[in-house]
Amino acid sequence: MTTFAKALCLAALACISGFSAPAMAEVIPVSGIYPAQNDDAIGVNTIAIENFGGEMGTSLSFAVSDALRNVVIERERWFEVVPVTGGTIAPDAVMRGTVNTEAERVRVKDRVKTECVSEDKDGKCLKEEDVTYWCRTLTVTFRPEVRLIAETGELLAVMDRVSTRSATYCQDDKNRPSEDAMTREMIAEFADNARRELAPVAVRETVRVLEVRDGVRKEDQKALKAAIKLTKRDIAGACRAFAALEAGNPASPSVLFNIGLCAERQGDLEMASSYYSRALQVDARKPHVSQGLDRLAARRRAEQQLAVHFGG
Repeated sequence: MTTFAKALCLAALACISGFSAPAMAEVIPVSGIYPAQNDDAIGVNTIAIENFGGEMGTSLSFAVSDALRNVVIERERWFEVVPVTGGTIAPDAVMRGTVNTEAERVRVKDRVKTECVSEDKDGKCLKEEDVTYWCRTLTVTFRPEVRLIAETGELLAVMDRVSTRSATYCQDDKNRPSEDAMTREMIAEFADNARRELAPVAVRETVRVLEVRDGVRKEDQKALKAAIKLTKRDIAGACRAFAALEAGNPASPSVLFNIGLCAERQGDLEMASSYYSRALQVDARKPHVSQGLDRLAARRRAEQQLAVHFGG
């Protein structure tokens, strides 16, 4: 997985409830649609999901159905989930599969605790002893084998990543891990991953501005600092201030990157790409810049996916 893909996964998980930037950081919010991981299934509009095999197969098929049915991109439902047979609409593809789970409990190092074994009438401990409690580790393995097959018979997607959950508990613990709860966590994770595999995702994140003074004239350094601080209360004003610094500081990676970030915020991907590229030419060491270009490439890929899916 690329650095950007990892960042995108974390951002996508956080963006549902709000921005994910560090507190008090100088940042600019950016919203965009990022691509499905799988391009082969982008043309699928109607999808049927069979009842998967295995002990937890029904639960998994329900979870995947709900996840795909709820995908909305640009106010348009991405999938129409239809019956496998007997419906009025023939599916573009059918998802079928099975899932097996395994649970293993392994004895691990005992827990030794010093406890009071004798008290007086006032509750004062008279005698302490070491008490030994056995401990075990519960490991649950989740093995899915799921395929998305086009009506033409073409294999569009394979989802078979094995997951595990482990938890250690001891004899004296009041709360012990549950095999069922751990399995349901992995079912939810699989459904979310299937959604990301097959459909784009709208991500709202915050990106930290670049603050280095390299390439900034001495007389403009205070203005750059002020523009950066302004992002906390007036992003539009900060963006105007960054733009005003360009003429006198055409080789400043901070000025160029921050102007590009402002353009990305406004959805002007071409302008953002131009400024990020210029910043990269000035200083290729700044990860902010390469990450910005990666974001733009991903968003362009998403645009292509939307055009294919919606017939644009």
